[in-house]
Amino acid sequence: MTKIKICGIKTVEASKTVIEEEADYIGLVFVDGVKRKISIPQAKKITDYVKKIKNRPKIVGLFRNQKLEYVLKTIDYLNLDCIQLCGNEDKDFFDNIPIKIFKQIRIKNNEKKEFLANKTSDLLRENIGVLLDTYEKNSLGGTGTSFDWNLADGIAQRKNTFLAGGLNNNNIDLAIKTCSPWGIDVSSGVESNGEKNSKLITSFIRKIKSIN
Repeated sequence: MTKIKICGIKTVEASKTVIEEEADYIGLVFVDGVKRKISIPQAKKITDYVKKIKNRPKIVGLFRNQKLEYVLKTIDYLNLDCIQLCGNEDKDFFDNIPIKIFKQIRIKNNEKKEFLANKTSDLLRENIGVLLDTYEKNSLGGTGTSFDWNLADGIAQRKNTFLAGGLNNNNIDLAIKTCSPWGIDVSSGVESNGEKNSKLITSFIRKIKSIN
């Protein structure tokens, strides 16, 4: 069964929908300058709610080039299950993180598939999960733009590898058919007017489950 991560959650209401539809991961963004950034107090409301639920989704905190001390304090205070690193963090940084890590790889359409495969393999070998996302200059992600999914064929189906970038209700079936990903990550594809939409979250998750 394809794993499902709904990213950029900012409200308890949205998290309730994710839980009700039995997604596997909830993503909370802590990166400065990103429109989906959530405050620590608001994140605490969400994590406190989610942690009370039996068979709940795992909570993932997103960070980019932030101080290790801040990341560790946030992990501890919110009792995060995993983190997603979206910057230039290296092995020295990874080695200090006490929970599961997913590392974002931003992909250009002229990327060499062999290079992408090797980069993914290197991370997975170190027990670092991977999130394959679209390269957009000066952007963390969540732009609603897809990359060439054929580049991910043979790579995305590896355990602990998410496919991201411009996924929505209209193209998710083709994305899954093209590269059979282990996991799917969505943010802008389940939003309307820049905010998470419970109906879109529900239909997106149900569509993935109907394909599996």
